[in-house]
Amino acid sequence: MSHKYIFKNNEEEFYIEEIHNGDVETIVEFQKHLAIDSEGVYLNEENVRTAIKFILDNPEYGIHFIIRTVAPVQQSVSFALLCPEIDLYTNQQIWWYNSIFTEKSFRRRGFFTAMHEFISKWVGQSKIKLYADENNQGALQCYHKLGLKDTNEIFVEIDFFFSKEQIVFERNQEVYKFSFGKPSESNQIFNFFNKLVSISNKNTLNKQQDGISTILKSIKQGGIVIINEKSNNNQEWQDIIGLIVFGYEYSEWKKGHNLIITDVRLSEKTLQDSAKSQQVIQNLVSYLKNEQVELEASVQSVRFIVDRHNQKSIDLLVKSKLQLSHYIILSN
Repeated sequence: MSHKYIFKNNEEEFYIEEIHNGDVETIVEFQKHLAIDSEGVYLNEENVRTAIKFILDNPEYGIHFIIRTVAPVQQSVSFALLCPEIDLYTNQQIWWYNSIFTEKSFRRRGFFTAMHEFISKWVGQSKIKLYADENNQGALQCYHKLGLKDTNEIFVEIDFFFSKEQIVFERNQEVYKFSFGKPSESNQIFNFFNKLVSISNKNTLNKQQDGISTILKSIKQGGIVIINEKSNNNQEWQDIIGLIVFGYEYSEWKKGHNLIITDVRLSEKTLQDSAKSQQVIQNLVSYLKNEQVELEASVQSVRFIVDRHNQKSIDLLVKSKLQLSHYIILSN
């Protein structure tokens, strides 16, 4: 059952509710206008419609919220889509704003403030994150007023859906093996975790490994990929040389997942070899794009979260054929 929240804006009365079925055409229109306003792209309407239905049928990937007028006629004026993720380090739920849009004639009238207040209560103690155009000062000022602060993190990414350039990523299955971590491997992953170096400026894990177990059991919210390398005699797989932790953001624009990599860990020996590090990243992206068969939808982009001051890691990813995005990340 939908939960409604009534609020007043001047003399007008509106309400917010979470959507679990219906309203497909309304959300299609919102997403089309949002894509034009924010990125200047025109979406395939049928793709968007199919994607919205997928989210509504699979709420574990995201929840829609809509603001509507109460009188004199009911009209949908604003919406948001939230996608969930597990924070490995705190073993807590995080909610990402995937999409936020308000009809032009209703902007600057407090609708996002009302939406955010409602969602903040809805998520309870969970963290809220969003990414925003670093050049959109108006939006950034609004987010800052609501207590959403710059985390000093950025995306370095490859977009397979909107990219005009066909970029081929190296894949050598004779040298590198990638596997999706299973719950039975929780102890093994934990034992290697702190032995590897995070290029994402993430902390080490203490004795508490609940976050690893939770992620490995939560296939629709994220996962951990294990990277192995063949031994010198090319007969056996060596110990783990890398791990990545990721979450999903289902994109209604692309009818598929944006894979958000929150932590990349490589062995010191691998990182000391620049060419090898780039090979590992390239092979990893190829694996995630082409052989991630665990998902219910295709991978349409791969986004690495990196500290904006970590130039060495940014350079590694850019040299591996990824691109620095114009988004910055904010959180409460």
